[in-house]
Amino acid sequence: MKEYKCKICDQEFDNPRVFANHYRWKHKEKKEFKCRKCNKIFSDKSSYSNHIKTCNGIKKPKQLWICPKCGFEIKSSREKHLNICDGKGPRRRREKSGHTLKGKTYEELYGIKEAKKRKEKLSNAMKGFNSWDKMSDEMKLKTQKKLKNAINKRYDEGWDPKAGKAKKYKYKDFTVDGSWELEFCKWGDNIGLIYERNLDRFEYEFEGINRKYKPDFKLNENLYVEIKGYQTDKDDAKWEQFPHNLIVLKRSQIDRIKKRTFKLNDLYRYKL
Repeated sequence: MKEYKCKICDQEFDNPRVFANHYRWKHKEKKEFKCRKCNKIFSDKSSYSNHIKTCNGIKKPKQLWICPKCGFEIKSSREKHLNICDGKGPRRRREKSGHTLKGKTYEELYGIKEAKKRKEKLSNAMKGFNSWDKMSDEMKLKTQKKLKNAINKRYDEGWDPKAGKAKKYKYKDFTVDGSWELEFCKWGDNIGLIYERNLDRFEYEFEGINRKYKPDFKLNENLYVEIKGYQTDKDDAKWEQFPHNLIVLKRSQIDRIKKRTFKLNDLYRYKL
């Protein structure tokens, strides 16, 4: 038998909060708050109080504009409607016909201005696709190799790629990616951890392609640290093929680092 039972409808509950919400929304008499200026009705007092602070009385309805082509009433965006109007009313109210033109030109479907934009966008998108698609397998391999060599050269010259959309922070004499890495550095300095920003890169294979992996921090010659948010299959491949010891810290560990409840001995528990 459940602990809480409604005296009105005999429904039973385990959680007192759920039981209280049940009574509030099912059985309690609902009050209505009516604005004296505009006659608008609210179900809760807070919304009503916020409304009366800014209410200036009954608002006049906006005068609608009627399209001379299709007769549809429009509140705004008259020029946009006229540019694409074909006399049949707004497109959002028609049955969807997919992406086919069905015997009509772009101009007939979208209007002159919109048709020009769509054609240019489609043409630009197809340029790169067509050039790559026409390449032989040998040319594709050469292009990929050339790109890989260019990226490796940039790495060797000290290029540091941006990690996703993470914000860059300047700390001491190096840059970190995101607030999690910044918190790790502050925590490390606080407990006297000896670390450095890692510049070493290690080869690994994923989906038949040789790639390079650079952990975030280096503790010594054989121990590195990776700060990771969302783990993917690509990360699994990196870590399985990594030739040294690797510590991976995720959200729960970073939260403890922020609160300064994460100890030095805890760090080595997350070694892969």
